Amino acid sequence: MMILASLLGLLATACASQAVGPPPQQDQPSQAQAAVLLVALFFLGAFTATALIERAKRVLRARYTVPLLVEAVALLIYAWGAHGHLSEARALQLSALLCFSMGLQNALVTRISGAVVRTTHLTGIVTDLGIESVRAVVWMRDRLSERSVFRAGELFSLFLADPEWKRLRLHTSIFASFASGAVIGPQLFIHFGQIAMLLPCGVLTLLAAFDFLTGLRTSDDSDHEDHRGLAAMAKK
Repeated sequence: MMILASLLGLLATACASQAVGPPPQQDQPSQAQAAVLLVALFFLGAFTATALIERAKRVLRARYTVPLLVEAVALLIYAWGAHGHLSEARALQLSALLCFSMGLQNALVTRISGAVVRTTHLTGIVTDLGIESVRAVVWMRDRLSERSVFRAGELFSLFLADPEWKRLRLHTSIFASFASGAVIGPQLFIHFGQIAMLLPCGVLTLLAAFDFLTGLRTSDDSDHEDHRGLAAMAKK
């Protein structure tokens, strides 16, 4: 069994299987070949999302609409194909499709957040939570030494406006969302089967509609404006 969110695990599986794994059955890929295929599809998903975003960079709106819809369609294809008994070949194909979707999603979130968030890298999120928690405690301790206990309300207001709190809140919300999805997803699948995939597809479609109608203001936009400003200066 492979955990698709762990590319490091897939690469380790590929290397270990190549070194000591059993020979593959006839007309069946080896574990190493399957792992390499999944990593390649993840790369292809990230490549596709980034290419679509870069292509739409000249347009101020709807920059993320197409990759969001591509991910929704990929998940719909998975839901349609993952019914009934699955052969090993069919299971590998569906796993590859999921890896492609995950590459799309990870690249999308990375670009939208300005490389702050990578949703498939949960160990990094937990590490950031530990770091930000210590920074928050140190910040609170230093400010308490400067103010009396009776001004704790003012101190709390300052803390809510501090970048340390914003980063801590961001990483906490990511971890909570990931954990909630890990609990809710299997429960929906148990009760509703493959039709449960309509929920993430619907969310992706709503996000695509929001981006198409209003546009998402992200760090990419400011970078793009800076590049245009530099280009204009260079022409002068």
